[in-house]
Amino acid sequence: MDRFGEDLWNLFLKSGKKFSPKAAFTIGIQMVDALEYVHDQGYVHADIKGSNILLGFEPKAKDQVFLVDFGLASKYMPGDVHREYKPDPKKAHEGTLEYTSIGAHEGISSSRRHDFEILGYNLVQWMSGDLPWSKVTKETEVQAIKVK
Repeated sequence: MDRFGEDLWNLFLKSGKKFSPKAAFTIGIQMVDALEYVHDQGYVHADIKGSNILLGFEPKAKDQVFLVDFGLASKYMPGDVHREYKPDPKKAHEGTLEYTSIGAHEGISSSRRHDFEILGYNLVQWMSGDLPWSKVTKETEVQAIKVK
């Protein structure tokens, strides 16, 4: 069984809530590779965030990141058919508020596009230190800011 090191959120906090563009780019490329693998298996992750990205523990993997926590993962093509792009208020705002995709705010089933949107929010936060809606706690207000 692989052992993992520190999670990216703790590293982000230790670094003064900002990664260098080079570090963010390196992490971003590795996450694109990880998401490509997940998507090739027919799944979407839907909860990409620093605390779900772990650094490698072993010396040969210390500069590698690993995507974990597949609690919100789902098949994006159950039965080889794409899910209908239809809002479902019962599923609205599923996931971590800061990073939830606009579609997830509307209750639309997670998609590959949503995973990359969520990764984009992370990249913005890692390079700038914050997101425009970080201090907003009301789900509909966060959604409105993201749509704007």
